[in-house]
Amino acid sequence: MSTFAKVLFVLGGVGVLLWWLTKGGKAVSPVSIDLSEKLQNVLPPRLARWSPQLANATLQTVPTPYDELEWGKILAGIMDRESLGGDALIPKGPAGVGADGHGKGLMQIDDRYHEFARTGQWKDAEANIMYGAVFFRDLYDRASSLANAIAAYNAGPKVLASNEPDVYTTGGDYSSDVLNRIASFGA
Repeated sequence: MSTFAKVLFVLGGVGVLLWWLTKGGKAVSPVSIDLSEKLQNVLPPRLARWSPQLANATLQTVPTPYDELEWGKILAGIMDRESLGGDALIPKGPAGVGADGHGKGLMQIDDRYHEFARTGQWKDAEANIMYGAVFFRDLYDRASSLANAIAAYNAGPKVLASNEPDVYTTGGDYSSDVLNRIASFGA
């Protein structure tokens, strides 16, 4: 089993692992196509180009009480803050890195904390988005609120139960900025 598959199993459970192993990250279904089209219509172009990948990751990680479109917009909001859909990376696109060199790909997976980011798999948009979505879902499941989960994506699990989760985040505004981005996406 690959390192990525092991991480998916640990963070996402058997369902995500089985999906990844049987579909190779390329699953396409009518539901996925429908969600991809909905995301395409509500996201700005820099993010909409990743709608198929966001739809696949969304369908594998969406928790109750969110519907698929809401969860897809949350994942897109994180991607937007992290990389502007790849436009803020060097070089631009899914194989780019952040300014400090540690954040890898569209979801900016940090190579200091994630084995996945030390493999070449992070350059694949589908794998990077799925990894970020599974990681975020794990944080969400442990967090006291959506804002805390979003802040923890940036600052780590120490903020999962904080009354002021953005205190430790980049710019001191990570979760509030992501939530504002989500709110700006179409309905």
